[in-house]
Amino acid sequence: MSSVGGMIDNIPFLDDRVLASLEEKTGRLIKVGNDRQRAYAENVLHAIIAERRQRKESAVESQNQAAREIAEEAGDNGLFDRVLLAFTEIPPKQQEAAVLREIASRPDRDATSIAHALGKQDAEHIVRVIETLCSTREAYLDLVPVQKRRSDETNYNGLLIDFTLHVVSRDSRWFGWTLKPDAHAALKQLGIVN
Repeated sequence: MSSVGGMIDNIPFLDDRVLASLEEKTGRLIKVGNDRQRAYAENVLHAIIAERRQRKESAVESQNQAAREIAEEAGDNGLFDRVLLAFTEIPPKQQEAAVLREIASRPDRDATSIAHALGKQDAEHIVRVIETLCSTREAYLDLVPVQKRRSDETNYNGLLIDFTLHVVSRDSRWFGWTLKPDAHAALKQLGIVN
């Protein structure tokens, strides 16, 4: 490490792995170095923090730009066309396709029954898979309103799934999961579901 300015000037050109290594070395120098070394290391650390912030902001802007481009491509199309586009651009993973097929095969079952049919223990597996599948394709599917579970939690599952409330008794209720008709038709056309 020659000059502070020289090191700081190179920080934007370092990949994330090298930047992390430099940050670790800088942190050690702050703890064990003499006053001059600590001052040097603190300047480098501030530059690393600023670079990480810049990279994060750039990544967010890139994601926003990509979402705008996707939204422009999807245009005013309905759910059927949006699902076609979404699943053509981002094909489902094997596990995602299996969950979609199981939901489509027998609509209006609860998530626990769907999970058991796939050899999984509980409903959380189904919720996570569909949540990830939908949130990954949100820019394509955003024509459908995203529901809020709670004030701090977005329910992406509603982008593709219709939920039917079943009340068994005053204390017993559950939700049936069914693919939205246009989503089912599009996924069927793509050969993802039957």
